[in-house]
Amino acid sequence: MKDVFRRFSCSTGSMKQPIEEGQFKNLFVLEPNRELNEAYQVAFETHGITVSGFFDYGELNQALEEVVPDAVIVDLRLPSEAGVESFKLFRKAHPQLPTYLTATFDIEPRMALELGILGIFYKPFRVKQVVTQLLLDFKVANGHK
Repeated sequence: MKDVFRRFSCSTGSMKQPIEEGQFKNLFVLEPNRELNEAYQVAFETHGITVSGFFDYGELNQALEEVVPDAVIVDLRLPSEAGVESFKLFRKAHPQLPTYLTATFDIEPRMALELGILGIFYKPFRVKQVVTQLLLDFKVANGHK
């Protein structure tokens, strides 16, 4: 799991943000709820982590052409998307990206493992729970105790 939170660069030739080894600096969130996006921003910014919120896969994929975040949180139930199928396409395009899901329904553990999901947060949840889990995962992944 140590390499899970390391940034990767694609061979597409697009400019990526420089790597800062061992620092969790930015998080992308695909979440249609503006209030929840704002709650993520406030909660993570208290830890020095910048949150960029997106409302559909098109916006998220466009941003990923410019910046590779340290992690991504994806809401599996987007109003304008086909849920699980859209997420599978996203993971196929970005298999190395540390990804967490939020969902309102149970996810098959086998599917989560196959897609390389690091964690699932079932709604309703506390944003503080998400922050704590991601910070702990990043700390463990980078060998900090």
